[in-house]
Amino acid sequence: MSANVWRGLVTDYLRRLLPNGKTLVVVLDGLDEAADWEAGPDLFPLTPPDHVRVDVSARYRAGDTDASDWLRRLGWEHKDLARSIDLSTLTKEGVAQVLVSMGFPLAQLGAKVDIVAELYRLTEGDPLLVRLYMDALWTDKETVGSLKPEDLGKQKPGLTGYFDRWWDEQRKLWGKESPLKEQAVQALLNVLACSLGPLSLEGLLLLTKLSSWDLREALKPLDRFIIGDGKIHGYVFSHPRLSDYFKEKLSLSEQKEWRERFLEWGETTVRALENGTLDPAKAPDYAYIVQYYGPHLEQAHASAEAMMTLVCQGWSKAWEALEGSFAGFLNDVERAWKAAEQENEQAIAKGGIAPRIGDEIRCALVQASINSLASNLPAGLIVQLVKHKKWTFRQGFVYACQIPDMHRRANVLAGLAVAGNMPSELRDQTFLELRKLLQSNDPSYHGHIESQNQVLAALVPHLTGQEREQVLAHALAAAQTIQDTYQQTQALAALVPHLAGQDREMVLTAVLTAVQANQGCPSTEVLAVLMSHLASQERDQVLAHALVAAQAIQDSHQRTQALAALAPHLAGQEREQVLAHTLAAVQAIQDNLNQVDAQLSLVPHLVCCPTNNWIIDCDAGM
Repeated sequence: MSANVWRGLVTDYLRRLLPNGKTLVVVLDGLDEAADWEAGPDLFPLTPPDHVRVDVSARYRAGDTDASDWLRRLGWEHKDLARSIDLSTLTKEGVAQVLVSMGFPLAQLGAKVDIVAELYRLTEGDPLLVRLYMDALWTDKETVGSLKPEDLGKQKPGLTGYFDRWWDEQRKLWGKESPLKEQAVQALLNVLACSLGPLSLEGLLLLTKLSSWDLREALKPLDRFIIGDGKIHGYVFSHPRLSDYFKEKLSLSEQKEWRERFLEWGETTVRALENGTLDPAKAPDYAYIVQYYGPHLEQAHASAEAMMTLVCQGWSKAWEALEGSFAGFLNDVERAWKAAEQENEQAIAKGGIAPRIGDEIRCALVQASINSLASNLPAGLIVQLVKHKKWTFRQGFVYACQIPDMHRRANVLAGLAVAGNMPSELRDQTFLELRKLLQSNDPSYHGHIESQNQVLAALVPHLTGQEREQVLAHALAAAQTIQDTYQQTQALAALVPHLAGQDREMVLTAVLTAVQANQGCPSTEVLAVLMSHLASQERDQVLAHALVAAQAIQDSHQRTQALAALAPHLAGQEREQVLAHTLAAVQAIQDNLNQVDAQLSLVPHLVCCPTNNWIIDCDAGM
């Protein structure tokens, strides 16, 4: 989903009250590590709810003087809104405690003051460096017992000192092969430093131009710094600071060279997808470039012309194959649109003509076309595709969110919510969207009572406490504003199973009063819905009234539907009489299609009827 959709989800979550007045604490770690997204004042509401606290961690960026720079980026400069805390590094005692926690044999070093002092000097209390040194010591744990302060005393402090020592050790191990192996390892470190996310084995081979053998050999000494398997999980540094360190070691021309390799890979991929020489179905094999080519273009300040290459059919199919939806493609379309818009604004500011107006129109049309795909799919079809595992739940959810019509969107989301086996993170998002629909003030949506009832049935069982009360109160208020009596009765009847106490009594009385004032098929169907939620005395009274109302309906088709709706709530001789009366009403229907429709509505009930020798003449309705 786009950043705007996620922002809306976050905002809605933050506004939700917790039971018993509890406080919601949001912890956002590593805010400085986003690859293709910039945190800004719109990340969180500028006036956060009273029950919310936010804890953000981030490292200083180049040019930052103190935490005030981050407060400014987030719009948290007001003194009463936020405060900053600088995390201190580990003390000598902290380093000693880490050694002890490592267990034997490193624990014995924790008692050696001179060793601890040297480790503290080398790491300067930096947790990352402490961890790297602990890993190195653990690797050489056989000789830890004989380690002396002078063994560490010749090294420089910081990451530079650590990696200088590491390189010296590796060169000794490689011996005569050192020049070749060092070159392969450096290439691997450099490409990972310039990447924006995890890289597959195939991606590393393409970018480094190493053979499979050389690449695998280069990975062996780096297992302390790199995680991933290159297949299920791509290769990436175990800590983002390592990426920063090795990138800073590159000159500007070297950084440019590696950046151009990524751009060339992306350009080649888009061209191959568009001319048909690369199968979009294989997108998972080159997932990195599909996901990050757009951010690489932005990072390189690419022109609108270059960005517009992403707005093509081949690229959309690659995104669909990778994610099962067009959400990622729409993000790239938005990137291209923004680039075209900026170039147009710059040209107009100089008194010229907007050169990219056609590109803006194209992006708008593509966006509308993608959204229309969701609009054209029947709601029931989307749910069935998910149920039968032809689509993933994410595909169904993304398509549902792109449906402009609120009524159809509600039908799909409600269907997905009750489908079962939905991933937990999507369940939360689905319920959030349902809640937003139920609380919508759009009059066009509240005219669709059926979809409102579906939303209630899917959503309310999963809510508790104050949130459940708020949703039901809003739904009740919305139902009471409906002008059409029948639609209002339907909406109120759907609320009865979820209400309790005085609210339930009030709504039930209103529904029964409305039904008694409007005898006919619609009223009878409403009563049938209520049957299982009534007390026994209420049920008998309502059922008697419903039978009288149903049998009084003049239209044979409507009378059949009403009696069929009541049949499941009857028993014994009364049920047999009603079914016999219903069968007679069916035979009196003149319209063949309506007759077949009425016949089908009775099929589930005929097995209990003594007159089951009655045969449906399906040919009569053809």
